[in-house]
Amino acid sequence: MTTNAELLTLQYDVFDGADVLGESPIWLPERGLIAWVDIRLGLLHTLDPVTGERSVEEHPVPLGFVLPRRGGGLVVGVGMSVVLIDPDGTRRTLVEVDDPTPGNRFNDARCDAQGRLWAGSISVPAVIGEPRVEGSCALYRIEPDGSNEVVVEGLTVSNGLGWLDEGRTLLHTDTHTQKITRYTLDVESGRLSDPQLWAEIDRKDGIPDGMTIDSEDGVWVALFGGGELRRYSSSGDVLARYEFPVSGVTCPTFGGPDLRDLYATSATLFLSPEEIERQKVAGSLFRARPGVVGRPELAFAG
Repeated sequence: MTTNAELLTLQYDVFDGADVLGESPIWLPERGLIAWVDIRLGLLHTLDPVTGERSVEEHPVPLGFVLPRRGGGLVVGVGMSVVLIDPDGTRRTLVEVDDPTPGNRFNDARCDAQGRLWAGSISVPAVIGEPRVEGSCALYRIEPDGSNEVVVEGLTVSNGLGWLDEGRTLLHTDTHTQKITRYTLDVESGRLSDPQLWAEIDRKDGIPDGMTIDSEDGVWVALFGGGELRRYSSSGDVLARYEFPVSGVTCPTFGGPDLRDLYATSATLFLSPEEIERQKVAGSLFRARPGVVGRPELAFAG
């Protein structure tokens, strides 16, 4: 797994914001909107990048992720609950996953082509800087009816995930270990097998956060704290490294009518007042055109 690619610069458009922990950007093609969350403030943002019109919807905290639903509306993670938002704005809890560890919450999530939701949890200490409860988290497969199963256990910070090989391979990140693991997926049953190390990121380069995969099977990974977006090959080699305007880049996704716009969220979390002053656009949403096409976001069937 080579990592000696040159650090490149992209031209970014900045949609000013002040997210404490912006995450989970998704493109909503039927509405021409980009949506994302601020986990710490419980805010669900939507933005029309053409007109600049924005909306903000408040939710209970922490608000871990947002994804589309096949029948319209959205699905979000609130704490350890999966909440459905209907097109008319009605909210209803699909399932509350039992987790005995205080502070654990849903973090990153993605849907597969079968309409199942794959959502991982993260250990969050009561006081920033205190240790996480190692091994207390998991990756869950959640069916449209709310039934669920632990598919990977012993995690600490479940994070970015995505699909290769037409959905037969899952890439999954445990940020705490700095590792991305490759699993073979039985598409019909949803069972995972044959875990193999796919990539390991040096902590000095940042910690692996959100992930998206483009139409060429290029795997984009945000390196939080390192101010870098990386594009990997499907085999785990670094194809390109892109410098990011702020250190706290959190999650990339593709959007726009042609899926050629690369959006990325960011955070002010962990920055000192002096660092926020230097990184004036920290917490904003960013857009670039890296020259590749993304994939449509898969939707939840629930």
